[in-house]
Order: sequence, then structure tokens, then C-alpha cells
Amino acid sequence: MGAARTKSRKKRDKKREPYNPGNTRAAIPQRGRPKAEDARVVAIAARERLGIPAADALSQLAGCSAGRAIMQAALDGQDRGDLWQAAQHMRRVRAAYLSAIGAPNPHPQCLRILAPTEATETAPDDAPADTRTDQERTEAAIRAHDTLQSWLLKAGPVAANAARVVYDDATCRNPAQFRAVLLFIVAGIKGNYSTPKAEPII
Repeated sequence: MGAARTKSRKKRDKKREPYNPGNTRAAIPQRGRPKAEDARVVAIAARERLGIPAADALSQLAGCSAGRAIMQAALDGQDRGDLWQAAQHMRRVRAAYLSAIGAPNPHPQCLRILAPTEATETAPDDAPADTRTDQERTEAAIRAHDTLQSWLLKAGPVAANAARVVYDDATCRNPAQFRAVLLFIVAGIKGNYSTPKAEPII
């Protein structure tokens, strides 16, 4: 009887014994999910492996092949801004055009991430709500796409490679050439061609 009590007491004491890494008899702590690393730290490390300076690692441009090519080819902040706007315009026009003609989006997730979304909040100085009919939206999207193609044709055969970088996140092998193509889009957006100025894609 006494031996049974002693054995029972030992079991109770063992359960109450605090965890001690050096004590092999101590209970092993429950395994939990490891703490998630700071997403910013992970992003910086990944982009530094691509050769992006730490100062630019958190830039929006560092998140896609087109943006990284712009960072390599353009050192001036204003130049970078214009080129990035051109790449974003191409993505918006393509997404709107594919939707307008009922074509399946070949890269829906890619375009959803890389193409800027419209703001959901309104401010006093915001543009008025779009009251166009579906037909008018479709026609506007097709016109914008045709206008964009006319700008790309001005850049010549190299425009096809630039388009793959922008639309498909393909690797850019010639950033200077890519910049030259985007400058045609920049000029078009600013209304420097005889073709109509870029229409807003909403």
C-alpha cells in the first residue's frame, strides 16, 4: 500500500516538475507554430539576392521584373516615375481590353497583383463617378488598346519583348532597350502623338 502511494506521488511530482532543458526527465514542451518573420525582412533579403540595393529593396518597383528594369535603366526619380506610370498604364489597358472582349485572362493573379486597383474611398477632389454604359466602357477599352498598340509599333520589334516583361513578368535582358520602349508610352500618355490622348481605364 505504501509503495503504491509512493509511486503515485512520484507521478504527481513529475507532472508538476518545471521544464528544464538539462533535465532529460522533464516534460517536453508542446510544439507550436514558429513565429512568422517580419515580411519586410523577408522581402529585403529576397530582393538583395537579386542585386537590388537595400535602399531600394522596399520600393514598389522592386516587386516585378518591369520595375527592376526601370530601376536599372533610370536613375532620375522623375524618369522612374514616368516609366513606371507607363508600365502600369499598359497593364490597366490590357486588363480592361481582355475583359471587354470576353477573353480569358492568361495571367489573372499576376495582373491582379501588379495592376493598380482603383481607390474605394472618395474625397472632395476625386473625379466624378463613371456613368458610362457597359457598351461605352467596352468601346473605350478597345480604343485605348488600339491606341496603345500604335504607340508600341513606333518602338519597333523590340516592343514585343518589352510587352512580355510588363504583362508576363518575364526577365528583362536589356534594361536600356526596355526604357526606350516605355518612353514611347510616356510620350503617348502626355499627348505627344497625333493619336488621341490615353483614355482613363476605370
